[in-house]
Amino acid sequence: MSAGRGRSGAAVVAGACVAVLLAACGGGERPAVNAADAAAAPAEEPVVHFANFAEEIGTETLAQFTRETGIEVIYDVYETNHALDARLMAGRTGYDVVVPGSISSRTS
Repeated sequence: MSAGRGRSGAAVVAGACVAVLLAACGGGERPAVNAADAAAAPAEEPVVHFANFAEEIGTETLAQFTRETGIEVIYDVYETNHALDARLMAGRTGYDVVVPGSISSRTS
């Protein structure tokens, strides 16, 4: 976590991430399923694929989220915005939620 952020800043980030995770798991268009297919198919566990800047979420936050919601979080971190850009530009990451770091502008 960056030195400029206090505990309240971390709580805000964690709260925002949990809200985004919940939003990513709900709603959206789902294909129609008939009753026979639904009965024959095993129930899918809810999962969200989440990419975030390293050290932005506490070690227990995602486990607590899973306990409280039943939604498994596949969590991936990156160290720099360049690393994130490379992943996203490669395409088909499978991420439901991506939280980029702050972007700094370069002056010449």
